[in-house]
Amino acid sequence: MSQPPLPFTSDKITTLSVDQLWELADPDLLGKAKEDRRVERKPAAIRPQELAEYFSMRANTATEGGVIAIGVANDGTMAGHRCIEIEHINKLESEAHTRCPDAHVQPKRILVKRTVDGADDFVLLLRVHYHPNRVVHTTSGDAFIRRGESKNRLTPHEIRDLQNDKGEVRVEQELYPSYKFPHDFKPALVRDFVTNVRANLTERHADEEVLAIRRLGELKSGTFVPNGACVLLFASDPLLIPRRASAFPSV
Repeated sequence: MSQPPLPFTSDKITTLSVDQLWELADPDLLGKAKEDRRVERKPAAIRPQELAEYFSMRANTATEGGVIAIGVANDGTMAGHRCIEIEHINKLESEAHTRCPDAHVQPKRILVKRTVDGADDFVLLLRVHYHPNRVVHTTSGDAFIRRGESKNRLTPHEIRDLQNDKGEVRVEQELYPSYKFPHDFKPALVRDFVTNVRANLTERHADEEVLAIRRLGELKSGTFVPNGACVLLFASDPLLIPRRASAFPSV
């Protein structure tokens, strides 16, 4: 006759990897695994948009990603989901992923007894994998990372640094501040492009704003900084990119 598994101790839990936490998760483990670099505890009422931000954070935080336990209180008690409408739970499993589509997330439900009354319930467990090749954004355009015990929104400069670390930024996406707009660009080509784009815009925008809208660069303190795609399309001498790429810092 097989023996029941021994209860998890705090020392044992701290040695488990994220994958082991995911595979071994049961009510005892979920109640004792405190929030750290591997685990998040969230209430069942969490909004899909907020959950999507945690998807981004876990997918961007090297190197294991993490596990999110929804329905476990901060003190480890089992709150469960039964008091929440099923439509909300379905949104957590679907809409949150829709709001952070590049995140690789596995869901499963762990049966538990609610601490408050001993009734049958469940915890929604989500395994978020680290993305080694891409900075994972929400559909709002934000990207997050975990620092210490906090979720932090990355600045544009931090996003670019992380993209470089992951090898994500290609030449056509990199900014080239040594190309000065409009001086280093062919005015006729820029004019034709901007005119065509403006025909589909409802508001009036300056040339630089139109190029930024079409993701051909960024506005930095009111100055348009072209990226590699803009340089390749419109610059008077785009062949300077290969030797400039390693010399120019990101801005």
